[in-house]
Amino acid sequence: MKGMEAETGLPDLDPATSHPRDFVNEHAARKIKAFRGTIDERGDYLDEVYKSNASLATNIASDYRDRFVIEMIQNAYDAHPLGTRDGRIEIILDMREGSNGTLFVANKGRPFVEGNVKDLCDIGLSRKPLGESIGNKGLGFRSVVQITDIPSIYSQSDSFPAADRFSGFCFRFAASSDYAGLIDDSRHLQLASRDLPPFHIPVWLERQTKAVRGFAKDGFSTVIELPLRDEVAAESVRRQFIDLRNQTVPMLLFLDRAASLAVRIVTEAGDIETTLTLTRSEDAFKAADMEFARVDLGEAGVFLVTRRRVAEIKMKDAIGKAIAGKELNEHWERWEGDGDVALAVRLDAVVQSPRLYTFLPMGEQAEAPFLGHLHGSFFPSSNRKHLNARIQLNALLLKEATSLAADAIHPLVAAPSAKIVDWLSERERAAAVVDLLCWAHVGSLETDEDFPADLACRLAERFGVEAFQDVPLVPCQPVGAKRVGPTW
Repeated sequence: MKGMEAETGLPDLDPATSHPRDFVNEHAARKIKAFRGTIDERGDYLDEVYKSNASLATNIASDYRDRFVIEMIQNAYDAHPLGTRDGRIEIILDMREGSNGTLFVANKGRPFVEGNVKDLCDIGLSRKPLGESIGNKGLGFRSVVQITDIPSIYSQSDSFPAADRFSGFCFRFAASSDYAGLIDDSRHLQLASRDLPPFHIPVWLERQTKAVRGFAKDGFSTVIELPLRDEVAAESVRRQFIDLRNQTVPMLLFLDRAASLAVRIVTEAGDIETTLTLTRSEDAFKAADMEFARVDLGEAGVFLVTRRRVAEIKMKDAIGKAIAGKELNEHWERWEGDGDVALAVRLDAVVQSPRLYTFLPMGEQAEAPFLGHLHGSFFPSSNRKHLNARIQLNALLLKEATSLAADAIHPLVAAPSAKIVDWLSERERAAAVVDLLCWAHVGSLETDEDFPADLACRLAERFGVEAFQDVPLVPCQPVGAKRVGPTW
């Protein structure tokens, strides 16, 4: 098989230091023991929880269908610590690797630790901090079942880094053919082969192909290797690459930890068939309790982004009410810290597809209620394609977003700072105000709230006038002037 040049073995460790291999093997043994504990002496289940989990995993994969590339971008982004601004993600379809090609997803964030291994082995029990990560349910990774049967993870170690290979947690997931070496009872083996959910039992990996080691040499902390199942899987990857290239909404807009996302296809002959690089840079400054940023996404456009934290006490209150009303799962009780909302309007063109975001864009049906993009610490649908605006957490964040729009308009109109004057031409400033001002009711947000009315009331309050019609925010061109001036 192509791509089988490999290197084995790891450096010797201090006996007092726990080796990642030991943890993976012990974790696998515990999970096998837990599974076998659900089977009685007659070979019947005491509880069919594993059979149910296998069915759940199948349903999740269906729900996330054709989103596996986005889910892998999410996981790679989440690996970068808060405050990072130079995050790097690479996604490569290499047709030289495996019988049908292999998809590699690499990042330069934090390497895997024991908790990450546990998260990938269990459905819905992710330990990612709520509010700091795009994903926190541990479901999105299972979207790759659409294209692969045995994903492999290779990660570097902070304790004993290696320059030419990955020296930390390196493992794949057991296939049915592996269970014979793990289970010595024929009936238990039969049930395991039938009912254990995919990506449940980790298997330590000693071998690293030349392609995998190449990512280590390039300084990546983790690479996920997805050998493609068949030609249909390869075509699915190609389609998602095309979707990335033809994006109607900017992928990196609210991913402030990422500086670049590179995508390419390598042919069997080693030629570069497709290449795409998305970049992100920003210049930001504080204004009262808000932050403004001029975000440059290269060919994807230049945006004015304004964002604000939502106080932890507000978040916890809304979350508590939502949990009591069975709108949110109880794991949301773990929320800590502030939430956030952000608004983005384009400066160099008109936004064609306004979109709601939870860091990454939601589905096409998740239309933003103004001529721009809206991000928040929302609770979206499980596949992040849309959200329910009636859920109290989402309702809070949408209300905060209307207040943010009004509060952002004020410094753009009334005595703009030197930074804003330097960033924005008068025409750009006028266009940004209009885009932030014009909210509308959209079908994607079923709610009784009147966002345009809320914005109007907030603007009147912010400008210190009695009614919205008295707010001096319409950009005017004085008689005889050759350009839009600072008259409002």
